[in-house]
Amino acid sequence: MKVRDHIIYSALAGAVLFYLFGWPSLLFFLFGFGVDFDHYLYHIFKRRSLSLPKAYRYFIEIEKKREYSRVKGKYFVLHSLELLALLAAASLFYRPALFALAGTLFHYILDWSLELYVLGRPLKRFTVLTSIFKKKRIKESRKKKP
Repeated sequence: MKVRDHIIYSALAGAVLFYLFGWPSLLFFLFGFGVDFDHYLYHIFKRRSLSLPKAYRYFIEIEKKREYSRVKGKYFVLHSLELLALLAAASLFYRPALFALAGTLFHYILDWSLELYVLGRPLKRFTVLTSIFKKKRIKESRKKKP
């Protein structure tokens, strides 16, 4: 899903939360679209470019051409169960972190719904463990080949 869409949906939901809970709901809004910062990080390491506009165009091109195989199965650190666990733990001690957790979940739900609608399955890996185990399986399968 495009960052623009995340901003719009998060702003709408955040406005309702702001009416109900006040300023802490700003974290909902920020995390509702800020989670996509990891796409920029991916672009920095994959394309060796710090240009934010180029990163934006790179992911827009993938979406327009539906070339999802370019990012299929990649691990995006802010789109992870580990982040959810960290925010859930923080929310036990710091109530505003609950809004960050809710915004992150909202972001994930938007992404998952689009991926399931367009592709019929999730696109990204949602835990670093799947990346570790997949690499291990690949190495083991290469060793078994004569």
